[in-house]
Amino acid sequence: MSRAGSAAFGSALLFSGVGLYRAGMREFRSFEQASGMETGSMVTSGPYRYSRNPQIVGWLLGLLGVALTYRSSQGLLLAAAFLVLHRLYFEIEEQHLERTFGEEYRRYKSRTPRYLGMPNR
Repeated sequence: MSRAGSAAFGSALLFSGVGLYRAGMREFRSFEQASGMETGSMVTSGPYRYSRNPQIVGWLLGLLGVALTYRSSQGLLLAAAFLVLHRLYFEIEEQHLERTFGEEYRRYKSRTPRYLGMPNR
């Protein structure tokens, strides 16, 4: 891929990632709920219809976008490390959500992709 093509595709990924992250954050009522300090109710609207982790997907797209824009192998390694660490974290988070929301979360988990995709009906 040419330098210009890499920059264009990387920029598109970066801006898509930022948009997805922001859309995910908007679904929460407060910073406390978004950070997990307040339980509140389960959020399944907006981008959470298509991803159980839209903010993480947004971050990953942003990291990949920067890595491609600057043609950085270190940036790609950072994005890969980010994905691996969050993959491990998802196991802990999902156990917590199952304990907190029970069957409601299990139903949501069964129909909504972890990363991104069309929901199963």
